Amino acid sequence: MKDLMQEAGFPVPVFQTEGIFTVFLNRPVKSSVKGEEKGEEKSVEKIMEIIKNYPAIAMQLMAEILGISASAVEKHVTRLK
Repeated sequence: MKDLMQEAGFPVPVFQTEGIFTVFLNRPVKSSVKGEEKGEEKSVEKIMEIIKNYPAIAMQLMAEILGISASAVEKHVTRLK
């Protein structure tokens, strides 16, 4: 599944195997937002949405879904708190 999605140009699915088996399928993101500050705002919005839908998600998994580092996710979550 991962190989086929990657070959088709789609983001690779993320599998969570702790607890209930979950597959995260992400749509390709086409962003017209420019600048680091706007990108950070977009990441924070996505993080809030993920936490709302999956409150027990691990930061590492969230980082894989968003395509950013785990430390960046941690920084954004700390700011949100």
